[in-house]
Amino acid sequence: MQVDGTLGRIPRSIGIARRCSAELAIHEVQKRDRGMPAFVEEEFRSFLKCGIAEFGFLRLHCDTCGKDRLLPFSCKNRAFCPSCGGRRMADTAAHLVNRVIPAVPVRQGVFSLPYALRFRVAFDSELLSKVLGVLIESVFGYLKRRAQDSGIPKAKCGAVAFIQRFGSALNVNPHAHILVLDGVYVAVNGEAPRFYSIRPPDMKDVTEVAGRVATRHFTLLFDAGLIHGREDGSFWRGISGFAENCIQSGVGRRCTCAHF
Repeated sequence: MQVDGTLGRIPRSIGIARRCSAELAIHEVQKRDRGMPAFVEEEFRSFLKCGIAEFGFLRLHCDTCGKDRLLPFSCKNRAFCPSCGGRRMADTAAHLVNRVIPAVPVRQGVFSLPYALRFRVAFDSELLSKVLGVLIESVFGYLKRRAQDSGIPKAKCGAVAFIQRFGSALNVNPHAHILVLDGVYVAVNGEAPRFYSIRPPDMKDVTEVAGRVATRHFTLLFDAGLIHGREDGSFWRGISGFAENCIQSGVGRRCTCAHF
């Protein structure tokens, strides 16, 4: 068997150094008696084996030239591995551009949560889904009202949202990156849906949407029994400042989706 190339995507010396550094980091965390969640350690350790042939590989053979290549297994994780994360990001972006998002203007935004709420949803995926649903519904409601004011009835909206669960310092910070079609679709008399652009939002519009989101989030948590009214000080202070934070962050960026 003639093998073309190295035995792994990552040189053995680098892989050993990476594992030693990671073991030291895990040891330091455990030494502080703070512990580390099992799923975090599992993800971290699987990343250390990513792209190293000694942990498993696939043999590829070419009948034409007679050569073989060894393709090391990847961890396919979402958090620590830059290689697998970058590949997943590129594949997802290509899928959205080529098969999901139409060639119309799109507005991008980041949805952050008050501190009291972000810790509640960090380990409750069902609640996080409901919180995100409130945001999407509120944004869609705004677009439909603007369309109605322009004489466009029965409008339909579209958006794609991705949840990120940590901040730039790897702290717990669930937030959403959202792409919203910067307009609405309307189908008249059975014809193909037609896209209508909506005027860009101003600060008044942002304040309106943020206020609706904050109020509906408060109602959602109150109905779920997670808060007991405005006397729940830490949450209410966070939710009352939500609109102000949205205004300070601006009105989002507009981009045009290009198809190739």
